[in-house]
Formats: sequence, structure tokens, C-alpha cells
Amino acid sequence: MITSLFCYGTLQEKTVFETVSGLSVQSQSASLEGYKRFRVARADYPGIIPCDVSNVQGLVWHSIDLLALRKLDAFEGPFYQRKIVTIVTGDHAQKKAWAYVFAPNCQHLITDEPWELDNYRAAFLKRFSLSPKRF
Repeated sequence: MITSLFCYGTLQEKTVFETVSGLSVQSQSASLEGYKRFRVARADYPGIIPCDVSNVQGLVWHSIDLLALRKLDAFEGPFYQRKIVTIVTGDHAQKKAWAYVFAPNCQHLITDEPWELDNYRAAFLKRFSLSPKRF
């Protein structure tokens, strides 16, 4: 049974991952060959689509149970399909993992703009700092 999840977007953020999945588990850097990451139109998050000459950097979260996968499926919604992929971890090991790939019938929503985690972090932190204090 596959118990690892490769994340390349907002779920790389520990706070986001733990809030959505309800888990506190270990992660490590990883990459996925044969895909490319783009920003989704009118959104702060990316999607990946097949691309022979590219790879996507991200994180792999380990020890993911079925309940957490169901929560993550609901979070990702209908634009994504959870697929088994082969990743390469930071220690150069190949491993099977789940990944959310942008659904073929939704690929018209993918822009040609790359998506970078650092840009998301900066925008998220800016919105957070401008929001009213709740304490």
C-alpha cells in the first residue's frame, strides 16, 4: 500500500498540510520527473501536467493513512486526480508515492506562468499581515 504523498504546491507548507490532513508526519525533499508545474488561472495554487523534458521539485510526506488521503482528496477537489507516481527523494532513492495531477478535462485552467513556493509564501504572509488581528 502506498503511504507517501508527493506535494509540489501549497501542501508543502507544514501548517497547510497538517491542517488539511490532520497529521503530523515526516517529510523530505523529492522530485518528480516528466511533469511541469504551472499556476492555475485566478488562483494561488499550482497544477502539474505531463511534460517529458521537465521535473517538479517538492516534498514527500510519509505515513499517510486512508482517512488523511480522503481529507486531502476533498481539499484538492475536482481539478485534480490522485495518481501513483515514481519520485526521487533527496537521498536519491526512487519511491512510489501519490501525487495530485491536474485532471485532463481541466487543463484549460492551467496558465503558462510558472508557480513558485517562495512567491506563494510572500503573498500569503502579506495577506496574513494585513488581515485583522483576532487575538
